[in-house]
Amino acid sequence: MKNIRKGELITQILSELAPDENGYRPNSVMLGNIIELLFCKIATDVGWGRDVALRDLCAFTFIVKKARRGHIPGIAGSCLEIPEQVVIKFKPGRRMRECMRRLTVSEAKRILKKKKKNHV
Repeated sequence: MKNIRKGELITQILSELAPDENGYRPNSVMLGNIIELLFCKIATDVGWGRDVALRDLCAFTFIVKKARRGHIPGIAGSCLEIPEQVVIKFKPGRRMRECMRRLTVSEAKRILKKKKKNHV
C-alpha cells in the first residue's frame, strides 16, 4: 500500500466533488492552494500558541517536553542532555478513531513490515 501524496489527495477530492448549481467546480490548482493554505494556517496558529480543532477529525496543540537524558545507540556510555522543548501534539477525533478501528492489528503489522522492508 503506497503513501498518498498531496497531488493524489487533490485528484481524489476532485473526483468526489460535484459541480454546484451553476456548474462550477474548482480545478486542481485551486484545490491544491486551498489544501496548502489550510495546513499552513494550522501550523501558523499552533506556532503562535493557539489550539486548532477540526471537529470529529483531529486536534493540534502543543506541549512542553521536559528536559531528559538520552544516549547514542551503539556507543557504550554515551550520554547527552536533551533540553526541554515545545512539540506539537496531535489528537485524533471521533471520525479518525472510527476509521482506524477498521484496520486490524495483523493487517497493520503486515503493512508496517512492508514499509520497513521498502525503506531499507
